[in-house]
Amino acid sequence: FSGSLILGLTLHSQFHQLSKFLPRLQQTIKTAEEFILPSLFLFAANYSNSIALDRIGISLCYTSKCGINLITVLFTLILDGVSALPSAMTLASLVPIAFGIGMASWNSPTFEWIGFLAAMLSATSQAALNVSSKRVMNR
Repeated sequence: FSGSLILGLTLHSQFHQLSKFLPRLQQTIKTAEEFILPSLFLFAANYSNSIALDRIGISLCYTSKCGINLITVLFTLILDGVSALPSAMTLASLVPIAFGIGMASWNSPTFEWIGFLAAMLSATSQAALNVSSKRVMNR
C-alpha cells in the first residue's frame, strides 16, 4: 500500500510543483485512513494464502478460493439484508460453483486441515475486502 502511494504521488504530473503537491498529499493521507479496514483484509488474505500454498499446494488452494463469490454474497446478505441480494438467476449460478468446489476438493491427495483452513481464511478475507472496499468507495 505504501509503495503504491509513493509511486502514485511521484509519478503524478503535479509532483514537482510543491504548491499543488502538498494539498494532494494531505488529501491522499486523509483518504487512506478510510481504507485501513480493507487493507487489513488484504493483508490477511495474502498472508493466509501464503500459508495455504505452502501446506496444500496451488490446485487445492485456488479451488478453495473459488468460494469467494459465495462468501461475498453471504456477507452482503448479513450486512445489507435480502434487498441487496442479486437476482435469482445470479444466485442460481452460484450452485454449480459450490458443487464444483466440493467435487474438486473431496479427495485431494494434498489435503491438510491447516492448509485448507488457511485457504478458507484467505477466501473469507478476500470476500470481506470486496465488501468493505466497495462500501468505502461508495461514500
